[in-house]
Amino acid sequence: MRLTKDISDRLWELIEPVVVETDLELVDIVLRQEKGRSILDIVIDKNEGITVDDCAVISEKVSLLLDVEDLIRHKYYLEVGSPGIFRELKRDRDFLRNLGKRIKANFKTPQKGHKQFIGLLKSYSEQVVVLGDEANELEVEPANIKKIQLYPDL
Repeated sequence: MRLTKDISDRLWELIEPVVVETDLELVDIVLRQEKGRSILDIVIDKNEGITVDDCAVISEKVSLLLDVEDLIRHKYYLEVGSPGIFRELKRDRDFLRNLGKRIKANFKTPQKGHKQFIGLLKSYSEQVVVLGDEANELEVEPANIKKIQLYPDL
């Protein structure tokens, strides 16, 4: 089961202020299925990384809010967590905050022979994303990016 755009937008409107007031960032809201259960994932972050206490505070506040609003009519489990080190870049601010960092991008259609590219996020605008490594520089339209995520050297 997926969130409709209306419910997703309403969840963002409700949850983002709660997250922001605790000096955190709301990264994503996803309803997913796992082992026959619906799980509502609230993904949060902050520059120095989140703690278990951050997750607990947001979980408690959001849980109360969701109980009152009752936007999701079926049974689900609420999980609050970090985007992890392989954080997906989805919003303008994600791209802008991570300029110069190592990424992995998958494309909808090949770009200069690449279906996938690992390199640096060199620049970003609504019209073009520039990716590069020692040998290549790719200019890609954001609409042609299937998925792009941080891809740190481990």
